[in-house]
Amino acid sequence: MLSKVSMIIPCYNKSEYIKEMFDSILMQDWDNIELILVNDGSTDGTYEIIIEYESKFLIRGYEVIIINQENAGVCAAAKVGLEQISGNYVCMIDADDVLDPQYVSVMADWMETHADCDLVCSGYAYFTEDNGSKTFFKEWLPPKVDFNIEPEDFFQSITPATIWSYMLRREYFEKTCITQTYFVDTRGSHEPGFMIPMTAYGGKAHGIERALYQYRRGILGAHSQHDTFFKFKEHFDEYYFLCKQVIFSLPSEVADDNRKRKLIFEAEFRKFRYLIANQGLSDCSPNDKLRTAVDLIEWAIKMAILPENLGVEDIIGQERLFLKQVRDLAEMKLL
Repeated sequence: MLSKVSMIIPCYNKSEYIKEMFDSILMQDWDNIELILVNDGSTDGTYEIIIEYESKFLIRGYEVIIINQENAGVCAAAKVGLEQISGNYVCMIDADDVLDPQYVSVMADWMETHADCDLVCSGYAYFTEDNGSKTFFKEWLPPKVDFNIEPEDFFQSITPATIWSYMLRREYFEKTCITQTYFVDTRGSHEPGFMIPMTAYGGKAHGIERALYQYRRGILGAHSQHDTFFKFKEHFDEYYFLCKQVIFSLPSEVADDNRKRKLIFEAEFRKFRYLIANQGLSDCSPNDKLRTAVDLIEWAIKMAILPENLGVEDIIGQERLFLKQVRDLAEMKLL
């Protein structure tokens, strides 16, 4: 008998897209799936669609667990779903994306035949949709090799910072204590609470050189998709605040104080890289750029890696170069 794969889907106001995701789940060529659907207080008919598809999933032979809760945010929804898993392997996907028919089988097959593998990483493709017509414009594929995954990979994007790219062996998932340490007092992204522990325990991973997941871009208001600098900054400020909280919570035997300091550097470096990259948005004012430059200098001073005694006026317009100098010095002093 095929091993069971537990698939968790937090669902909040995705009625426009969730049927396409559900249809792609029904088309999986792996028959033993435990589907855990957490409706996080949707108000747009999402819950009704979940109930509509329940019988289809059961006829398909899947186990189905439906949790209907008051709106508490994606972190709380993900946590309550993860607490229900009973499968041999675990994955978590977004309700508004699409799966390749072999998304489950290719990763689960690898785990079945490689007992020393803790997690599998698949490729993915981005797409936009207009009047039912999809345009795929970017594809990311991991190296087809075995590697020991580390938190630095998460922050430096050597491997994708995306929960849905991964399938974890349940024993490794439990080792990382993700469920026990999940932050639920935020409505921000649940990626830090999942990805940092997942990468911190040195699990052996394998890359699948296929785009098995299709990620929908262009949904404004989603956690990472915004069209104003204000919204991007708000997102990244919260995202990397959560990263730091998760890093601080790692057990000392997994990350000592020196390693935590390095990981916090990586998190904040990535935050500034994204902020600088998004300064071209139309609402980014000179004051926004000034504030970013001030924050950048204060951060470099705090981390004791200021390249030289520069003023804010020296940084404006040269933020990328300054950030590279900080990176280079950090590699000598800190990393």
